[in-house]
Amino acid sequence: MSDAELKREAKRILGGRCANPECRWLNEDGSLSCTDERALTFDHIGGGGSESRREGKDSVRMICYEIKRNARYQLDRALYRFQLLCANCHEIKAKGEKHGAHQHKQPARVRRSLQNSGAEPRRVRVRQSN
Repeated sequence: MSDAELKREAKRILGGRCANPECRWLNEDGSLSCTDERALTFDHIGGGGSESRREGKDSVRMICYEIKRNARYQLDRALYRFQLLCANCHEIKAKGEKHGAHQHKQPARVRRSLQNSGAEPRRVRVRQSN
């Protein structure tokens, strides 16, 4: 089985459409939630996908085989580690998890070229309004 066929089969098992209930993609048949196979991506439900890939654990092939194995043993969908999201919803989810809440809790760092090596990172001073 080629990689493309394996991916297509795994996407079919996961329902073939974006799992985000707020997805506003309008399909040709008038339904919402993206069904375009080219735009659907595998998403780690609990996050940590890029970390797993860095460690060499979750390649696309391994994800597809895990989805097929779960389906073969008829595991409950709640036990799956992955879901399908369209590229837009995936990016929105990723930005919200990584940047949204934490982004403005502390002042930005001073540019790298102005940092002193080995010292605590310097941050921009916050102006006090009068």
